[in-house]
Amino acid sequence: MEKAAISSYKALVARYGTPISDKLFHELRDYAMKRGIKLSGFKDFVGDIQTIKIVIDDICQIAEDFPRILDEKVGIWLELDYNLGTDFATTEAGHIIHLNGGYFSNIEVLEEEYDSAVAEGRFVSDTNWRSISRHEVGHVVAYAYSIDPLEVAKEIMKTGSSVQVRYRIGKELSLYAAEYEDGREFISESFSGYYSGTDNAIATEFVKRCLEKMNERQVNRMKSYSEAMYWRTNEKWFVINIEKDRFELTKAAPPRAIESFRMYLRQNDLPDNPIPINYGEDVMV
Repeated sequence: MEKAAISSYKALVARYGTPISDKLFHELRDYAMKRGIKLSGFKDFVGDIQTIKIVIDDICQIAEDFPRILDEKVGIWLELDYNLGTDFATTEAGHIIHLNGGYFSNIEVLEEEYDSAVAEGRFVSDTNWRSISRHEVGHVVAYAYSIDPLEVAKEIMKTGSSVQVRYRIGKELSLYAAEYEDGREFISESFSGYYSGTDNAIATEFVKRCLEKMNERQVNRMKSYSEAMYWRTNEKWFVINIEKDRFELTKAAPPRAIESFRMYLRQNDLPDNPIPINYGEDVMV
């Protein structure tokens, strides 16, 4: 351990207390890994690991509705961070959730500070400290499913006016939800309210619309997969080129079959231009 690291460690112990034992760290790490969540920095955690287990459980609750947040392409990282200042948590790169080590190591202080912010109207009414992770997961969902929070808000409020949306969001959801004009906090505060079991109407409508959008995209994706094999529905439209080990369309393939074949090639990471046509040569279509 370098001198700077020793100094940093001593400062950490002096301010927050002695970090958890290796046994407790491994217990927490294994708990997270079994649920598809990776941890970083928690060897320096000085609080109760049950607090972090609750955070992990709350993330998994949302993942039941939005499973992509825990798949290999996204994957949530929980990072313990003692340098967040007064922020309870932040989300970086779409899927890395930083938890403020100072707050999460002292649940009493965390509860007091969060409840105070709720009382001021900054966060959703009737939520508690557990809403912090739910809030951050909202950002991950927006990233994983390419959701535009401002667009969703306009849809549920049936208006094209951004300022009207921000006014209602700030009044009926929370002040923090309306803090940024691009609407980035709409989804996070809606997830905070909805998954905390509040009866906030905007939070409920917002999350339900996100679920609808996810399902619509899944249906469209299924239709896309089906359409990608349309060219195979007629044996006259294709042949097998044994020498080149590939399928080729024939002159009989109609335009829809050609477009279908293009989709098939793209989904399999095969060159889609020019499309191989069984004319004895590759031609542009």
